[in-house]
Amino acid sequence: MTILANRFFKKVFQASHAASELPRTARAASDEFYELRALPMEDIWIFRKNLDNSKVVRAVNPHDNLSNLKGLGSAFLCMIMLIGLLLPSAYNLMAGYRIHQLEESKKKLGSEKMALETERAHLLSPHVLAKEAGKQHFSPAASDRVILLNPVNLDSHYAMLKNQK
Repeated sequence: MTILANRFFKKVFQASHAASELPRTARAASDEFYELRALPMEDIWIFRKNLDNSKVVRAVNPHDNLSNLKGLGSAFLCMIMLIGLLLPSAYNLMAGYRIHQLEESKKKLGSEKMALETERAHLLSPHVLAKEAGKQHFSPAASDRVILLNPVNLDSHYAMLKNQK
């Protein structure tokens, strides 16, 4: 096919007078450059028949379902084994993260406790207590609101008399 195309190209597009003006050796060299050798079996025609497989039905194999189930079961067991192998290391990793978070929380709470103890010690110092006591004015309590917890001038039979009535 390429030989025919090369020959057609030479006949149509190349000027014949330009080729005739070249010396014989130059013309032969240019012809050899453009011409290709014939391809093997270039003249064989291949006939392709259209096939219609729309009415063909696949034969049912009863062993196909069983083999599919075996493959599915083995894949499931492999997945369970893989999860079982990876679960302890994942659990250790998560436990490590949790321990690290708890250690940071412990440090934070310890620094808060130290700050609160420092503030409490400052507030309970005698100098601050005296200063705060001087700011407040206490009024005596009403007599109906006073309850004596350990009466001194009552006799010891007062509790028994109270229970006998």
